[in-house]
Amino acid sequence: MANRLSAMSLAISSAALLLFASNVGAAAYPEFVLPTPENNANVTTALYPDATGALRPALMMAGIPIAFKYNDMWSYSARVLDQIQSSTSQLPSAIFGNYSFSTGTGTIPVLLTSESGTHTNLSGLQNPINVASNSSGNVLGWNGVWGASTQSFTSYLSGQGNYIDTTPGGGTSTIAEMLSALNALNPNATIPVFYADYNQSQGKTEASLFVSAVANIYDPTGTNILASFNLDGGTGSSYDPTKPTFNYGTATFYDVADTGQGNYAAAQAWCQLPANRYDPIAGTGCAGVLDPSSGMKTFSIDNNKGSGQPDFFAYAPEMDLGKYALDDLFVITLNIGCVPNLDPLTNGTSDAGCNVGGAEEFGIAGALAPRTNVPEPAVLSLLGLAMMALGFTRRRRSV
Repeated sequence: MANRLSAMSLAISSAALLLFASNVGAAAYPEFVLPTPENNANVTTALYPDATGALRPALMMAGIPIAFKYNDMWSYSARVLDQIQSSTSQLPSAIFGNYSFSTGTGTIPVLLTSESGTHTNLSGLQNPINVASNSSGNVLGWNGVWGASTQSFTSYLSGQGNYIDTTPGGGTSTIAEMLSALNALNPNATIPVFYADYNQSQGKTEASLFVSAVANIYDPTGTNILASFNLDGGTGSSYDPTKPTFNYGTATFYDVADTGQGNYAAAQAWCQLPANRYDPIAGTGCAGVLDPSSGMKTFSIDNNKGSGQPDFFAYAPEMDLGKYALDDLFVITLNIGCVPNLDPLTNGTSDAGCNVGGAEEFGIAGALAPRTNVPEPAVLSLLGLAMMALGFTRRRRSV
């Protein structure tokens, strides 16, 4: 019961959507806010072609996509946000923080994967998956599970067979431990924000990555899934690792003049022509046209340097961990590489989207307060009586 009252208290007291790390104090964690239509008048919603050309719900800023909706999660490009912030006044750092910051060991609260092999996460959370083996050989992809009773990691290495690691990662990861880590960023926060730091520096044919993931909430036994939050290219409610997101590797966003067209509408139409559209394999072509009113000029981004900074952020608006029991488990499954959930040595024929440049690092770098409508006092009184009548029955979200 205590955790339910705590969750309600957090929801009622949260005053801002997407406010990160406002009360961290001396902690060396990043402070940033992801722009949305609710907190930034320059952000609009639209259907826009993603890296593969598929139309998806998108958040637009300066005429170009800053985020795409993949099933349950929004995926933001940190590089695009950084470029808009440095080139316009639409993302003042005093309000939105900065999007280029260190994600190295010890600078964020929770690492899901790490090359160090020695990092210990905070609050008793499971230690990160050791992906150091990715740095040797041509890694075609990998699958990892973090937070379960047995941590697992399988790496598909070209010409070397498969590397499989089931080293314990420091025990399971409970909702209580996750909330403790999130509250270190923002006392009102119950929604985790994930980051990805890519390391694809081998060439354009390997520039982009297939990525899919799912966050599952299990009961304390680790056998029953209470809720799932999916990051994939599918449209169903179930996680589908065979339909991954295909993230920008290198991409160029054009201004109107560089398209050779006379106005913004004509430039947008030119950008979507098959001969001019962004090619996710080669990393060439037009990924979007900048709104002339933004004052921005043609620019390119590169998510493949292994720079120790975030390339992407992702979160599920409905992933409010305050809704679950404190002893429930939080488990993440990640699929990276050529042929998700399959062995590329036997099923893959192309190196497009392969994980060949080194280890990709993932973690939790931010925390959100859930969006809520504050109930009137009378409603709160009725709600309290109803909870008493129900015997403080624990509610769970069904999958």
